[in-house]
Amino acid sequence: MEELVEKAKNIKEKTGLTKTVDLFTGAGGLLLGFEKADMNHILANELDGAACKTLKVNHPILHIVEGDITDTNIKNHIVEHSLNDGIEIICGGPPCQGFS
Repeated sequence: MEELVEKAKNIKEKTGLTKTVDLFTGAGGLLLGFEKADMNHILANELDGAACKTLKVNHPILHIVEGDITDTNIKNHIVEHSLNDGIEIICGGPPCQGFS
């Protein structure tokens, strides 16, 4: 986690950007690392309903889009919301279910 936080801080320091969207969020590990670097997550997308429930409990203000990003309606919602809210950074991690 410390390495992730340092990398996120480095991104913020070099670019000055802070507004993020997190794709393939899972339970929010990558999101947490970026938050610790004072990044501002605006939106998260996750397919798994149980992971979305965890995200909602841990991040009640975060706009969470539950569903398959390859679904046109979900994808369009993410794009529209990201454009309207000035998203500057796209975060995304590999699926961890296979590694858990």
